[in-house]
Amino acid sequence: QAVASMVKLGATRSLVICPAATRYSWADEVTRWSDGKLKPHVVLKTTEWLPDESRLVIIMSYNTVLSPMIHRQLMERRWPVLVVDEIHFCSNPKSKRTKLILGAKGLVSQSVYVWGLTGTPMTNRPIDLWPMLAVMAKADLAPYDNWFKYTGRYCQRYNAPWGIDVSGAANVEELGEKMFRRVALRRCKEDVLPELPARAYRFVTLEPKKRTSRR
Repeated sequence: QAVASMVKLGATRSLVICPAATRYSWADEVTRWSDGKLKPHVVLKTTEWLPDESRLVIIMSYNTVLSPMIHRQLMERRWPVLVVDEIHFCSNPKSKRTKLILGAKGLVSQSVYVWGLTGTPMTNRPIDLWPMLAVMAKADLAPYDNWFKYTGRYCQRYNAPWGIDVSGAANVEELGEKMFRRVALRRCKEDVLPELPARAYRFVTLEPKKRTSRR
């Protein structure tokens, strides 16, 4: 769906951030679902100079984004589409990768469309959703559209002896209704099972590890 949407938008440049193990799978899917209209480029090195071609989809891992050289190049460009695969990896607002990707001065500031993909948007509690929703759905959260109001409504925020505690959960059904009615596109197995093709077997390319000695 993400690749088809890139084609539909006529995106001249797209960036995909994903787990390292899925980089080549993303490259295969870009080629497959764009019918050759988009060209994938997998970034493997943290000291790589990024190509600047039309209809190019840059694919890299979360760790690669942490490279100062790579991140500087990314911030110097405008991205019509930014795809963050397994976006729940950015649930901690204090982590470096969350700041570099979803922060006010992160990659989202250089992107027109931002799409987060995940099968588990809330891994533990509602506070995990805030970094994502603050970027992609602030208006849809109104009137709970800032950290203070959001945590008060959905996280049972209170002043604990050690500081502010936002580890609780409240009004979860309301939060889910807002997410899946206004923000998130949800695909459940029971909804799409009749459309799924027969089981297919494919080769998956893996990046080789460093050479090891044999006994």
